[in-house]
Amino acid sequence: MEQELFNYLQNAEFEKAANLLRHVNNVKIKEMLLTIAYESESIVCIGFSSYMFQISNNYFWYDCIVSLLSNPLCFIEGAYSLAYHYSKETLKHERSEDNLVQMLFFNEIPEKLLADAEALSIAKEVIALNPNNEAAKKYIQYKR
Repeated sequence: MEQELFNYLQNAEFEKAANLLRHVNNVKIKEMLLTIAYESESIVCIGFSSYMFQISNNYFWYDCIVSLLSNPLCFIEGAYSLAYHYSKETLKHERSEDNLVQMLFFNEIPEKLLADAEALSIAKEVIALNPNNEAAKKYIQYKR
């Protein structure tokens, strides 16, 4: 299925790709997109995720874009900045523990797109949601 998805994406047959994924769970979809991006270094997975967001308005697709730009495609100039943008957009929609923790990443990269004060505020918000969140606890402990 992954090869078929890749072929559809490479040929910009996004409707066929969407139909192929109709009954696939989000975890598997994200896994396949990441694998394709790691193996091909193609930005087509970002284009497909953007297309899917446009037709579904499901922020899962923004999460895919952030993962693609922060991991397999991070070598592209501006990838972290664009990932940061999509993370902020997702956070506007849903201030979940996962989305908040994802924002902390942007304080840890060399570009440091998220200021220390804002990152500390976010870490405290995460702790308020889940006092056992290890990422937030480590961030707060590290910044003391």
